[in-house]
Amino acid sequence: MSFHETETPLSFVQSMYSQDTGGGFICDILILGDGQVLVISEEAIVLYKDADTWENNPAEQEGVIFRPSVY
Repeated sequence: MSFHETETPLSFVQSMYSQDTGGGFICDILILGDGQVLVISEEAIVLYKDADTWENNPAEQEGVIFRPSVY
């Protein structure tokens, strides 16, 4: 199976960036077209209602998928 990355815009992602949330803990942040925020870290993938919730009330998660440890 071969994977080919394209430069076309994503259908559901409005913007994305990486952020050091403290202590070297890096997260990839995807802002979805409807305003929801998807945060991907080494440990989990978390969905938030919006950016305000992610920044000010991170315990208010809409859903979470814990990623299997690679260590």
